[in-house]
Amino acid sequence: MTPRESPRSNPVLSTATFTAVTAPTAPAKAGRDFWGMFKDLMRTFANGWVGVREEEIDANFLAHKDKLEDFEQHLTATSLQVEALLKAYDDLTATTAHLGIAFIKPAKFEKDQNTCSFQTKRAVDINNFANAVVEVTRSQIKQNAEFGKHLGAIYEYLETMTSVHNAFTDRSNALLHERSRYQKIEELKVTIRATEDAKSHTLKEYELIKENNMNAIRRFNKEKHQGLVEMLKRFVRNQAERATFPRKVSHSTCTAPWLVAINLTRPSGPIGIDRLSPTLCSLE
Repeated sequence: MTPRESPRSNPVLSTATFTAVTAPTAPAKAGRDFWGMFKDLMRTFANGWVGVREEEIDANFLAHKDKLEDFEQHLTATSLQVEALLKAYDDLTATTAHLGIAFIKPAKFEKDQNTCSFQTKRAVDINNFANAVVEVTRSQIKQNAEFGKHLGAIYEYLETMTSVHNAFTDRSNALLHERSRYQKIEELKVTIRATEDAKSHTLKEYELIKENNMNAIRRFNKEKHQGLVEMLKRFVRNQAERATFPRKVSHSTCTAPWLVAINLTRPSGPIGIDRLSPTLCSLE
């Protein structure tokens, strides 16, 4: 806030008086701009309300936030009132300073041009009144300085409120990030449950396939064993049949009627039984 000059200022006023009058109009700290800070606050609100925020469920935080917002509104209204009051006191101080100077000049003129005791007394009265006005001006300057300090404290509170709103925005962003992470965790839990279900189903299918394979292997081994046993039985049967075949042939030869008739009709006479028997026995 730059030093403000009263519209009733006069260039002929002394430099000391002008400095004394206008000094308290400056705030406690240089570079203060209430409207700039107010715009920053509005910009902070806009930045905090642009996106869709998660609904706050912390009752204590909401209560403190409402109190801080009410306190900020009171600070804003108070700062505006202090600004107006400081400007009014600034104008009053400038007017009082002009009034003091206006009485100092006639007092000096009366003192220089006095020709009788009446003029001297009037000059003293005017001078005393001018000095009283100057004292009032000095007290007003001190009071304006105190107002400037209080206004500076209000500005500091408003700057703190800007930081508080930034903290609120950061908290909302963190809450949104936490909710999104929680949602992702829930989605991962659902995916894990689905994966576990698929795993259990796959294990059941694997056990069923394993059991079917074991049954097929047992059936194959059983059929293979039965086939081997049947093959061995056929082999033994064939070997037994081959072993009994010559005896059957000899027996059928000895008892054949045509062979007996041939032996009986031979010219040399019939073959004796004793002669045939060795032959048949040899065939056996």
